[in-house]
Amino acid sequence: MTDNPINKICCRYCKEQINENAKVCFHCGHYQNNIQYIKYFATVISIVLSIGLLVVSIWQYREARNERIKAQEALVQAQEALVRAQKAEKKITDSGKAIAKALLALSTLKNSSDSFDVLEFLPTLMQKEAQSLLNAIELNDKERQEIFKPYNLLEEWQKLSDSEQKEKLKTEIEQLNSR
Repeated sequence: MTDNPINKICCRYCKEQINENAKVCFHCGHYQNNIQYIKYFATVISIVLSIGLLVVSIWQYREARNERIKAQEALVQAQEALVRAQKAEKKITDSGKAIAKALLALSTLKNSSDSFDVLEFLPTLMQKEAQSLLNAIELNDKERQEIFKPYNLLEEWQKLSDSEQKEKLKTEIEQLNSR
């Protein structure tokens, strides 16, 4: 019938005799070349890459979301700090105006004969405005003590009766004022 004898080979899987040109074993149904495996590995690799890219995308999304949340928190803190600074600026401005008014009133009363009667109210007014000004400025305890040190020494100086001690304290007060 045919002049060419058909060469037989063994199936890679079931070891049965099949035609050497057969692509599929008619006994077990397996492909005889590597195309099936190449397709299988290509599918597996594409699935693994897709899952990997999905994981990376989710990770980047979470990182971006966390950074956005941190940025929003920083913005809120900055806005709160701005409001506090504006309030402090207003207090300082108001206190400065009040002190300027008191000093203006004092300067106009110098030539008046009853100016000393008015002066008894000035220390209380000035102290109140100065305290308001100090409260507007954020100071630590050491800075506050340094501010009040000359005034505390002045109070102590007024209470002293010994002239020698009074003179020492006066020198100390003058040194503090010259700084």
